[in-house]
Amino acid sequence: MVNLQSAAALLARDKSLARATNNYGASVLEVAARTGREEYPQAAAGQRAPADWVNPRSGQTALHVAAFFDQAGAADLLIRRGAKVDAADRSGLAPLHLAAAQDHGRSGGVAQT
Repeated sequence: MVNLQSAAALLARDKSLARATNNYGASVLEVAARTGREEYPQAAAGQRAPADWVNPRSGQTALHVAAFFDQAGAADLLIRRGAKVDAADRSGLAPLHLAAAQDHGRSGGVAQT
């Protein structure tokens, strides 16, 4: 498995990888959004990864992923870059639904962003 620093270095060398997906359809930006380290989503975003890119399998965006994993910094960055806060996944759920289902409002995380 490639670690996040290696992924950032690969992105810096080949910007087209910002739109690449893994075997599960997850984009580099989705993977970065779940880390909790704001510099990784920033690096992916800086390499032209679209903030509102939709995973073809789940219908989720990176904002859905950040909301599910309570990554408020990543969610804030994605929203500032144009992620749609009302984007519905294949189940009809918006990112805030996922944050609420995980009870993230209790800690002032994504649900408070």
